[in-house]
Amino acid sequence: MHLFSVAVTAIDTDFTSEDLINIITGNLGVDLLCHRFTSNKALSKLQREFHDPIIEWFEWQFGVKLDLAEVSKTVMFPPRHSPETKENVRKGLEKLSHWSLTGIELLSRFTKSSIISIALQYGAISIDEAVRASLIEAEAQTAEWGELTSHSLDRAYIDVNVAMSGLYLQLLKEN
Repeated sequence: MHLFSVAVTAIDTDFTSEDLINIITGNLGVDLLCHRFTSNKALSKLQREFHDPIIEWFEWQFGVKLDLAEVSKTVMFPPRHSPETKENVRKGLEKLSHWSLTGIELLSRFTKSSIISIALQYGAISIDEAVRASLIEAEAQTAEWGELTSHSLDRAYIDVNVAMSGLYLQLLKEN
């Protein structure tokens, strides 16, 4: 997505700021960072290395405690964030402009994480860190099974789109 496309989406969207906040907070239940893969030691190590610092920042920033769901080979229970967690995040997001909320929502589509997107908006992580955090599952698969062409294409797609969305958010810097 080109930078111009991100800006046009913010102008042309049918979503209100309230709609965008509902989407972003609603996605916390399926957020990439809230699913901990206990059966894959390599992936679990990468999650501790790349996701834990972002989770710690998010919890500190919004005064919340995220529910992290354990995922094994056979069982996956979704995280169950408390109503207080969602409300605190909502209050924080209400301070942002419609432009920023649109950027966070678009970025979440590529990172599979509202948390990563919010951290990038607030300047807690860089664009490179956002890309890396969103791709650790592919990195663990590559380490175990080898590089596939699809992994390279996925990485390039995510690199470009996260970079553009991240640049858009950095240009809007509100805090």
